[in-house]
Amino acid sequence: MFNNLKLGYHRLSGLLKDRGDYLYLKRLINNNSSQLERFVWSLQPNFSCTYNCSYCIQSFGIQGGRHSLPKIKEEVDPNIFLKLNKLEGIFSSKIKQLLIQGGEPLLYKSLPYLIEKLTPFRKIIIISNLSLDLEPYIDLKKKLKDKELKFIASYHYEFSDIDDFSNKVVRLNNAEMLERCCFVDINWNRSISLMDKFLEMGIKSEPYKFIGKRDNKIYPVKAQAACLYQDRTEVQCLSTMVLIAPDGNIYNCHAKMYRGSGAICSIEEFPEKFKVGYLYCGQYGHCQPCQVNNIEIKPFKKVK
Repeated sequence: MFNNLKLGYHRLSGLLKDRGDYLYLKRLINNNSSQLERFVWSLQPNFSCTYNCSYCIQSFGIQGGRHSLPKIKEEVDPNIFLKLNKLEGIFSSKIKQLLIQGGEPLLYKSLPYLIEKLTPFRKIIIISNLSLDLEPYIDLKKKLKDKELKFIASYHYEFSDIDDFSNKVVRLNNAEMLERCCFVDINWNRSISLMDKFLEMGIKSEPYKFIGKRDNKIYPVKAQAACLYQDRTEVQCLSTMVLIAPDGNIYNCHAKMYRGSGAICSIEEFPEKFKVGYLYCGQYGHCQPCQVNNIEIKPFKKVK
């Protein structure tokens, strides 16, 4: 059943041996600070987006698609997310990087302020479709002394204007703020054609091969056993993701975050109550394609 799942790169299982099924993140890092670099840190200040792509990754495994994601009635106070600053007094070194994504994170009006005030991260990367104004962030970069600010530019063929997107990619590249450029398309040949044009401009890019098309239906191409969206299997899942949701709850799983259930702890309880280890999940088979490289699973053994 699990043969199609590409195991995560992290291999934390050795640290968990003879210590029960999990450790709390604070204890794990304080016992072995090198483990800090193994985690993927992501903050999503909003789920809303300027686009409505038919293949949106947030729709996979979610009944009702991305429009059924938990609703945030008003913009979240950035001071909720700034509670992450306490990590500087807990961990002995800064965290390598934080991904900020959505939805479209530039819709979050307090984002420049949040980026300026967040202190535990050496680098902040915004994943954006570039449909909104970039100048506030180009100006912000000039003020930042203790962290890098970069963009992953994400092109979506159903909505992105290629000329506007290209101009903004060049603007970011000239400002030394372009991490990389990604093409999200179910037609990989179309992506490769556009990538060749960007390469001529000296800009490297890559296709996102999370999705494809077969029998006129969109389907995930990674980790088929994890993403068949048919049966649900009980497993124990080990994740290296720290996902901060718009409501301030913290998850280790995109699918659970998008469903709005199964948070590991709140931001107030983090990292003391954030569990790392083989945790029970009854939803295997309804995973998000984008998370499968950051998990390991093993069969769930029921206690008789």
